[in-house]
Amino acid sequence: MKAQQWLAGMGQFRLSATTTSVACLWLIALYLVLWGTGLAAPPPADPSLESIAILLWIAFTGVALSIVLWNTAASLIGVPLASIYMNLQPFVAAITAAALGSPPTVIQLLGGLVVLTGILYVQLSKMNLRLGRRHV
Repeated sequence: MKAQQWLAGMGQFRLSATTTSVACLWLIALYLVLWGTGLAAPPPADPSLESIAILLWIAFTGVALSIVLWNTAASLIGVPLASIYMNLQPFVAAITAAALGSPPTVIQLLGGLVVLTGILYVQLSKMNLRLGRRHV
């Protein structure tokens, strides 16, 4: 991730705010173009309180918090290893959905097993390399 290199002197919160702000400007410009050409619907005139609450929840936990945590992890353990653990996101989402009353499907469980197996394989390979072994 080039932002980690280009903006190395910034703290993780400031780095996250900077990269997110630039992305938001591009997304707003894209939305205005799509809206102007009729390819995107205009925003609702009077959104419900529930819609606003859901939007704020997603914006904070699904975007802001995850970006700060990603940048922090990338700076602490490096982008390649942080990327491996980012693959756990669907697995965590399935567990969260199950906790909220929507059990995962068989395909989701199998996908989670594949992801966990891959992460375990990479971690065991790294551990073996540190111990001087060549194969898992």
